[in-house]
Amino acid sequence: MKKFFAMLVVAAMLASLCALTANAAVDESEWNAFGEVTATYDADLSTKIKLDGDVSDWQNGGFQRYDIDKFNLDPWEGEVDEDWSINLWFSADAQYLYIAFKINDKTVLYSDDGLYNGDAFQIQLDFNGWAAATENFERAVFYSFGLQEDNTVDMTVQCIYTDGASQIDYTMASDDEEEWREGEVKGVTKAAEDGSGWFAEFAISWQTLYNDISNKLLNDELPVPEWTGGEDEVSLNMLICYLDHNVTEDGSDAGIVGAWGTSHALGSLKAGDGWYPESAGMTLKLSGMTEVSIESTEAPTEEPTEAPESTEAKTEAPTQTETKTEAPATNAPETETEPAAEKNKSCGGVIGAGAIVAVLALGACVVAKKKD
Repeated sequence: MKKFFAMLVVAAMLASLCALTANAAVDESEWNAFGEVTATYDADLSTKIKLDGDVSDWQNGGFQRYDIDKFNLDPWEGEVDEDWSINLWFSADAQYLYIAFKINDKTVLYSDDGLYNGDAFQIQLDFNGWAAATENFERAVFYSFGLQEDNTVDMTVQCIYTDGASQIDYTMASDDEEEWREGEVKGVTKAAEDGSGWFAEFAISWQTLYNDISNKLLNDELPVPEWTGGEDEVSLNMLICYLDHNVTEDGSDAGIVGAWGTSHALGSLKAGDGWYPESAGMTLKLSGMTEVSIESTEAPTEEPTEAPESTEAKTEAPTQTETKTEAPATNAPETETEPAAEKNKSCGGVIGAGAIVAVLALGACVVAKKKD
């Protein structure tokens, strides 16, 4: 009877270790930077892609699908879950850059209207590599948005200047009726009906991307490279970040449990040295863009607006003087709740250490299977 009980204890320890190993951080031998992705230019995608939260037109239209998971995402808060992933598509026409996401996440949290304080993306885009070419910029332009109950895309645009200031330059939404912003962004965010996650489809105009990077350069008294038009290829240094929340039983926010993004090297985001445009981990190459027309004029300006005051903790980019792990865009309108992962970190470490010691004493060794 004692032997049988001992065997049960060992089996439980082995199961515990297997679970811990399966959720362990990915090491460098398993991880690869995302690298270069491509999309083909089409003169007009308006009849081929419907921005409605249904990605079947992407799936059936011959568009290349890319997958993001723990093997190509660099976490700076928490770890990427085993069953969490994103399916991703890109395309472009003469007016817009199109991006579609299917987020495979069993627990989703809506953001408040106009904010990205629930499950959300922060996408750094560097138009034609202009910011990366200056040697001055720690970051390019961040476009941030979350899942909205009204299915809109509410996008916060932050330039994050050389002097470290991170101001909200402006916000735009797919249902914005202000005349000068019409057409700058269109799209939807939508929770999956089967509870498997959520969808995000949006199109942002080339003129907007050009204006934003131009304003960033001009603010730092740097020249804006000439856009000659009719260029065959446009290159976008791209960093895609995801902020993942857990929810309580009543559906309220349990806090950020994970924050991760594409980067050039595993661990660079946590170290705070991976936010540079040229180190974003993903480069989008768009070819055949000869019909794209961009006017070298600035969009109407408005006074920079500060992020809404909140009593909850912000998630911001790591700095050299801080040990706290934070989201990439400073002063973003994030909710301020203590990350659930942080509360359980030390407890999980103690349990894991006990299981490992016990198993080692019995001569057992479990090796996590690498992804093919």
